[in-house]
Amino acid sequence: MPNENLDFWPADLGGGDPDAPVVLLRTQASLLGQKVKSILEARVSTDAFGGSGFRHTFELVVPAISYSYRLFWIQHGVDPYPVTWTLESQQGTLASKEEFTEWLRGTLGSDRTKRIIQTLLAQASG
Repeated sequence: MPNENLDFWPADLGGGDPDAPVVLLRTQASLLGQKVKSILEARVSTDAFGGSGFRHTFELVVPAISYSYRLFWIQHGVDPYPVTWTLESQQGTLASKEEFTEWLRGTLGSDRTKRIIQTLLAQASG
């Protein structure tokens, strides 16, 4: 049994930040699969970035034809905010959870994203 006098770690380390960008991305990825009956899936992959940060890539996946389309990616340091986003040739920075949530809602709900999803669904059922 460890000597509690030598344990300097906080007792309440918890299970992660529910407001972290990657949590919001994974939640949205799960919801897409439910909406389209898993014909199309969204996948969030995470990689180390720049030695001290993270890059989360949001992809749309068509399992029936082994195809994936990178919709966008975001990156941030050890602190979850600010977030830098990249969508095609555009980039921007979001300072807070509120700004990120608004950007994510706009991106996922955009006509562009809807057209991409419709095209991928047609490929899956063709």
